[in-house]
Amino acid sequence: MYMKSKTQIVMLITHWVACTFWWEARAVSFDPDILVGVNAAFMGSQASFEQYVVSLYWAVTTLSMVEANSAPETLSTTFSATARASLFLLFNITLGSYVLGTITLLVVKQDERTGKYRDQSANLREFTSTHSLPADLKESLQEHLRLHFDTSEASEEQVLSVYPTAIRRRILRFLYLKYLKGSYLFEDAPPKLLDALLAAARVETFMPNVDIVGAGDYVNELLLLVSGTAEIRSKLKTSQDDRADEHIVMTSIDDPDRSLTSPSWEHDGKVIMPLAGTAPADGLSATVRKVGPGELLGEAAFFTEVPQLDAISSSTVCRVLVISRAAYQSLERAFPVACRNVWSALQRVAETTMNMEFLGKMRPEDVEEAWAKFNSDQLYTWASAELDSVAPRELADAESLLSSLDWDHDVSTWSLRQQLATANLMRIRACVQAYIIKQEADRTAEFLNAASMGNIGKIREMLLLGCPPNSADYDGRCALELACVKGHVNVVKLLLASGANPSQRDNLGLSPLAEACKLGHDELIDILVKAGATMTEANNDVRVEDAKKLCSAVFVGDLPQVKRLLRCGLSVDAGDYDKRTALHIAAAEGNLTIVRVLVEGGNANIEVKDRWGFSPLDEAMRVRAGPVIEYLERIKAARVAQLITSSASFIPASAIDEQQAVAAKPP
Repeated sequence: MYMKSKTQIVMLITHWVACTFWWEARAVSFDPDILVGVNAAFMGSQASFEQYVVSLYWAVTTLSMVEANSAPETLSTTFSATARASLFLLFNITLGSYVLGTITLLVVKQDERTGKYRDQSANLREFTSTHSLPADLKESLQEHLRLHFDTSEASEEQVLSVYPTAIRRRILRFLYLKYLKGSYLFEDAPPKLLDALLAAARVETFMPNVDIVGAGDYVNELLLLVSGTAEIRSKLKTSQDDRADEHIVMTSIDDPDRSLTSPSWEHDGKVIMPLAGTAPADGLSATVRKVGPGELLGEAAFFTEVPQLDAISSSTVCRVLVISRAAYQSLERAFPVACRNVWSALQRVAETTMNMEFLGKMRPEDVEEAWAKFNSDQLYTWASAELDSVAPRELADAESLLSSLDWDHDVSTWSLRQQLATANLMRIRACVQAYIIKQEADRTAEFLNAASMGNIGKIREMLLLGCPPNSADYDGRCALELACVKGHVNVVKLLLASGANPSQRDNLGLSPLAEACKLGHDELIDILVKAGATMTEANNDVRVEDAKKLCSAVFVGDLPQVKRLLRCGLSVDAGDYDKRTALHIAAAEGNLTIVRVLVEGGNANIEVKDRWGFSPLDEAMRVRAGPVIEYLERIKAARVAQLITSSASFIPASAIDEQQAVAAKPP
């Protein structure tokens, strides 16, 4: 488009100039002073088009700065040559304009980048001068600025920002997936998590001999080396120092067949290199381990949120994939199961490291014993002991922490690295346990919310992922109870089919059946009763609470609720704290309808006594409820007669006459 516009402008200007020359020459009868060298008589005899061609030729040669631009005298013999020359010269003009414009654009753009770099350099010089920074730090800052200037044009942010997500994902996979997949934390991670990590990451570049993470620093980013070589340095003596000389160990996923020059351990089929070194004059070992692409840097400090133990610096120009803590925490919420596996991998490697420090003499039961005695309140009380110099005070702090385990082992005989490895494992295990508890709480809350909202699709998905159907919150309220509160029939059926306990009670003694009954969900009552739910409870306190529900329904005359409670299997003879049953309340209220429901539908005992020895019939007589008195006496007489009839075969005749006389005696 840009080239086309420039060509059109050149053609249009040339045409205007040719027309101007032709008009001026024609006005003066083609005077040779206007069109140099033209034959006025010959030009006057030509048609207008031929006259325009000569004017165009003269205009093109003038615009192209060709000095010998006189018009030919014999136009008939040179007309075709004149036209070809005009077209060629126009092409030269256009090409020259394009080349000149492109060069100008490149120069201006480069000058803009260079100017920006110079401004940043000037700002850096002013900053370092104002704050009196050391010379080595000034040089390091200037080198990083130069590195940023050289690599900014080809950075992922600059190049990939204009492309769709699908294309960016493919490019990031090609560039970095093998390193991410090759790290021990993410080797079993699902592809969705790996793609999300790549999308959330950024790449940072470090000059040689620059600290990527300093000893004692808090690591707030997960770092993965994707290019170059880095060194991990520590000044603590290892358990291998008595058996090994100083070795530089290089690990890289790009070099799987590397030779091992120092003692190594195998864990899950993988070779793990120990730290090794020689003891300097201060008695501590300056250990060095070189790592290559695919190695995680400071991951233990990142996950446990404690100071970094070892200093990590770049040996060459290094490119590091950086994932911020906020980004990773959001991924933990999106991929809870996969991130739980990440924690498990971190714990396995910590256990292997501890075993290496104890030369394989630490048994699994010893680790469990240490964990059982570990005081989680001391999880974050340690400062990093792996600084430039290790003071005796720090060693004493480490010994103090481990001795607080009240362990049978003599901690004072351990090396500082052994103590740090043990404490590091304890911290990781504590963090893993806290993460699992938080994850279970979040998953339970999500599951219960789905049950309350009736989101059957989400519930089915979480059940397939292993969420227990009887999961409950801090009040003991389970998903089945919440679904019954809201009346979600399909959710209740799904939970029961998945093995949910239909009679599970919360901390207040409420059950799903009780909630369905209280809120009048008759269909749910039938489903729960069919599944084996009941409100009969051996616990006396719960029985009293259930009796209060029935008594309250009787007192207010809520006949449908009374029938529901009886359908739920509630004990009709259960009494409150005064041992007064629902039949006592119904008789005292003179409610014959509810009395009949309790007696005929619930088979209530009409002879039951409260704490003062009164029966339901006594309550009816007290309030002079005639219909209730008549009904209860008739039921009492009928039951006595039934008892006599069923017992006639073995009860003496005198006893039968006596019972009949008592039944016939007026009140």
